Amino acid sequence: MPRSRNSGQSNASVAIFATILIIAGVVAVLAVSNEFKKATTPPSMRNAIPSSVTGGAGPYASGTLLLVNDSAMTLMRLDATSERVTADQFTARFAGAHLPTEGANVANGSKVYFALAGVTSTGSVSPDGARTVQLSVDKNNTTALSVVRGNEKPQLIVLRDSSGHAFQNVSLLGWLTNNSIALAGAVGETSAVYAVSIDGAINVLAPMAPSALWGDARGGFAWYATAVMGEGIESSPHGPSELHRISPDGKDVLVARDELRVFQSVIAGTDGVFAATTDDGKSFFQDAADVGTKVMLGALRPLLFLPGGDLVVRDGYDIALYNESTRTSRKLGTLPEGEVHVFFLP
Repeated sequence: MPRSRNSGQSNASVAIFATILIIAGVVAVLAVSNEFKKATTPPSMRNAIPSSVTGGAGPYASGTLLLVNDSAMTLMRLDATSERVTADQFTARFAGAHLPTEGANVANGSKVYFALAGVTSTGSVSPDGARTVQLSVDKNNTTALSVVRGNEKPQLIVLRDSSGHAFQNVSLLGWLTNNSIALAGAVGETSAVYAVSIDGAINVLAPMAPSALWGDARGGFAWYATAVMGEGIESSPHGPSELHRISPDGKDVLVARDELRVFQSVIAGTDGVFAATTDDGKSFFQDAADVGTKVMLGALRPLLFLPGGDLVVRDGYDIALYNESTRTSRKLGTLPEGEVHVFFLP
């Protein structure tokens, strides 16, 4: 026998009322559960960063940025909260943390590392933080590398080729691996990029172009940029400029070229991604495996790549995260004044 319309409405009302009661019960249980968690969670953990933070530019890995200038240290979390800390507070909260120069946005970021570690020396820190290296000389005034592990006695690697000729005009580029250092130098009239193992072995990676302007070691590769030198002493270098990447097996690859501007700096991420800045203040990033395809960043200044691939950038007076997939950025906070060194603390 078919139900009447009024009977159906009555049953529907009962069902809706029962559903409301069930939902209310679930909400009450969740509320009690949350209050229980708050009561049993230590205060230091209540504001912990979740395993992932989603912002306007997409998902980001958890972690904290350490911003250091001449007068202050700032912990800037990826959820856009921040706090100033003293060196003692940082040491207490991040005991054992190392700050590899790979994560610094400037070449002398190693000075910040040493300052925090209480070491007076300067140089470049290996990716695992175990060793430091700096240029030195031996008793015969021959250029050498001084490699130090912890508080051990410095290990001196004298820079001579297989025929005993001393290296000249040496520039320390940085670490290729935890056990290998990249440098540029000349023997006679021949300039090249070398890999120096901590056991003392020295190998030529690739010739260095005579028009090379600067070199660096980032992301397990050696990098250098070329430019056309000005005719006079006060004339600045100009384009065309090339950016080269040298792999540990000695392969020299031209990854970018600019006809007008000069490449001033490069930072490297994983899987061949890198970002570069030219002398007009504009930046771009690209995958080194896809030479010629640039993603222009405009006035955004790349500082470092996070492990997940996102890019920390300077946006005027702000620091932000740029997401490669969405091509958008999310502000984290305001940069401290002056020259700022940026590190990532997992």
